[in-house]
Amino acid sequence: MRHKLTALIGGCLALACAAATPPPAEPIPLATLFAPAQYRLPRLAPDGHSYSLVIAHGAEEALSTIDLKAGKATPVFRTAGHIQNYWWKNQDLLLILLEANDRYSFETFNLKTRETSKTNSLNVSALLNPLPDDPENVLFGRFTKQDFDPIRYNLRTSRAMTIPVSSGFVQRWFTDAQGKLVAGYGRLHEKWFMVLAQGDGWRRVELGEKSTPDFRPVMVAEDQRRLIGFDFASGDTVSVVAWDPANDRKELLIGADIIDPTFLSAWGDDWTRMQCVAYETDRPRFRYFNPEDQATADTIDAALPNTINYIASTSRDKSQLVISSTSDRVPAAYYLFDVQAQKLAKLGFASSKLPPTQLAASNYFEFAARDGLKLRGRVTLPPATSAPSPAVLLANLNERTRFGFSPQIQALATRGYAVVEIDTRGIEGYGEKFWAAGHREIGGKMVNDLLDGIDWLAAKGVVDPQRVAISAYGFNGLVALQAATKHPDRFAAWVNFWLPSKLTYIDYMAFVCGRLSKDEVASRYGGEVAMRRYIDTLEPLESLPKLRVPSFHFYGAERDSKLSTEAIEVKRVVQKTGAPSVFLEGKHQASFTAFWENRSPDSSTEWQRIFSELLPFLDRRVARK
Repeated sequence: MRHKLTALIGGCLALACAAATPPPAEPIPLATLFAPAQYRLPRLAPDGHSYSLVIAHGAEEALSTIDLKAGKATPVFRTAGHIQNYWWKNQDLLLILLEANDRYSFETFNLKTRETSKTNSLNVSALLNPLPDDPENVLFGRFTKQDFDPIRYNLRTSRAMTIPVSSGFVQRWFTDAQGKLVAGYGRLHEKWFMVLAQGDGWRRVELGEKSTPDFRPVMVAEDQRRLIGFDFASGDTVSVVAWDPANDRKELLIGADIIDPTFLSAWGDDWTRMQCVAYETDRPRFRYFNPEDQATADTIDAALPNTINYIASTSRDKSQLVISSTSDRVPAAYYLFDVQAQKLAKLGFASSKLPPTQLAASNYFEFAARDGLKLRGRVTLPPATSAPSPAVLLANLNERTRFGFSPQIQALATRGYAVVEIDTRGIEGYGEKFWAAGHREIGGKMVNDLLDGIDWLAAKGVVDPQRVAISAYGFNGLVALQAATKHPDRFAAWVNFWLPSKLTYIDYMAFVCGRLSKDEVASRYGGEVAMRRYIDTLEPLESLPKLRVPSFHFYGAERDSKLSTEAIEVKRVVQKTGAPSVFLEGKHQASFTAFWENRSPDSSTEWQRIFSELLPFLDRRVARK
């Protein structure tokens, strides 16, 4: 069966290359590809008669409401910051989570009085429950030293009260539909634990000492009694279970074969409805726990068969739904679904200037590594190509590749590069055994897996193995650097985004592949001393002198807008090698995560500037090689 599947995928790739359409006159401009979403975060009002969404206005964002009958948009809130998320507290009040300079704050906006109220002095960082049936109060969460404190905040009086709970390193709290705290979850001295409400007090439940807990709660079940979460301890792959604290029984909701579930979500104003789990095979899938919700989702998928369709918002009675529909060539399209009438109506696109026919499609593939291990990957092919194409290989150390829209991948693929992503051993998302197979293999079998994937695609006539650049960001750059320095004959260039110069400050457990405790690492692998010896072999400043291929580097700015200390160290060593190199300095200070996800205020212009330098570099060093 595996060989038939491989042959089928290979045939699909070959067909994609052969059936390519003629190239457009000009590629989509970088300014269009990296432009912030015009519309995002659509949310239905509780009564389902209107909806709201965030609209980009230059450097500012505006929150507007739209009447579904009249189609009239009314701006209600404007900010120079980033609207991270927001919720309808009730028909007249919006709760808005703002992000600015890596700091979060909440504001409220009253649709009747048009008044804004700020809660900045609270320094809150999460909304625990909007309490839709309570006209005055909401539940916030606030980090204070080692605890995550639940806070009841009165919107009328602006008074905040910390709810007395069992203290001690709780990282997350869970509430029922009425806002009652029922459980907390955290870690202390390497031990995972839960605290459960019991009478007037709290009961503590130990969840193990491994790198992941035996059970990780995610939300309160629809029955308001059980906790739904991930069971890490019952098999090779993660299962989704409902756990009843009263009798310690677990009900299996969704089991996994070779694919781990990725997240759980709950939608609706009561904070527990429309519960689902997401998992990924060749593309994301959603499984709803309630059969009626699943039937609704199936109807939507049948109407929109070529996209990934996610229920992004519901009216309070679930009669109206907002659907977010995405794919590798569609950033997001939004639809309104009338459940009773079974009708779908288009609301709009996140970006109306990106024609899908001019964008690149991705293809999922499977192959066997040189030692027989089954591996998977994804290749995004240029819309018009005369295969084999030059390629950019994106290296990753952590999570599996995801199907979806990426402006970075599209910027490369629409300019003639096949973009290759390979899930090497050691990647999370394929089970415990696959994860553990990557232990201490960053410079060994993980690199071989990347090479084997390129060889498989080359044998299918998809990529030119002599014209491959390897790229990675952050700590993922460790495997890319190992590949480029150990196999300079296999790579035409190395593209580096923000690789740290030193690893000495990183917890050694971050380099352990597999679900192990510190005691197990000590007994099996020699503990911290042995792991530090392994980490020393990966130190970037020790590997960089061996670099022989051309390289491109981008590092963000420090507070004074100068090149970071890490970048200066990397630049000094790279330039001593004599290999051609380009160093690009960030013009704006931003967190790495916000920058990479294209959601910091300056991300759009920075990515345009990066690719205006990167594409000529790749053209010289890779495409024309």
